[in-house]
Amino acid sequence: MKKLLNPIEYFNDRKLLLSNLFIFVVGTTLAIFMKAVFGSPIDLHFENKLVLTETLTGNITAILTISLVLLAAGKIINKKTRFIDCLNLALYIRIPYYVLTLFNIVGTFSNIKPTYNDDNNIVVKLPTSSSDMLIMASFSFFALFIWFLIGAIIYFSFKTITNSKKVTDYLILAAFLILSILLSYTISRYI
Repeated sequence: MKKLLNPIEYFNDRKLLLSNLFIFVVGTTLAIFMKAVFGSPIDLHFENKLVLTETLTGNITAILTISLVLLAAGKIINKKTRFIDCLNLALYIRIPYYVLTLFNIVGTFSNIKPTYNDDNNIVVKLPTSSSDMLIMASFSFFALFIWFLIGAIIYFSFKTITNSKKVTDYLILAAFLILSILLSYTISRYI
């Protein structure tokens, strides 16, 4: 379990990067086919059609912004913080999101996406079956669990990357993570 919560400490940085890049390609491809779009490092939503460029640019933007923000926060705490470790962490914390995209395998979330009718009125389709409701409830539960998991991974890995020991180090991290969410969301809106 320790290896899953802190891969930076237990795995070689180059091997981890190769594995993360492979998972990034497979996960992004999966997300495209599941009609998933990433608007920020914590945002995952579904569209009613395939959106290759939005999925790809959203995922890359989320990874790069969180990498740079982790690096900036890390450099404030410890000048020896390395970019490869921050990039590895940013790629690694995307993996649970790729798993979450599988909840749209039958199109549950794509089918309830609001659309416009001929009169320019918004039409919202509600879930029609108990299986759709079960999928949506399960998704909510797993998404919440994944956010806590990602929080733990960031905490332990950032501690390893920067050798953080003080509460102020984690306050810096929290401020910079909020900044990465805002930056990524803003950048993805204009790309």
